[in-house]
Amino acid sequence: MCVGSRGDSCRIFVGHAAEICYASSNKAVAVVDANGTVTAKGKGECTVYAVAVDGKRTTVNVKVE
Repeated sequence: MCVGSRGDSCRIFVGHAAEICYASSNKAVAVVDANGTVTAKGKGECTVYAVAVDGKRTTVNVKVE
């Protein structure tokens, strides 16, 4: 789990895939950019998903306090 405060950032890595898609389950809590940088937006919890074109995937639970 990634825990932080509003405005904090962290990165998510999924192996060495050439192309990875990232998504947040709740953009009011945290957003993730095309490089895998997660930025806290508001209090709450969400899940950030990372999926590579080769099928590898991971999720990170994010809690913003």
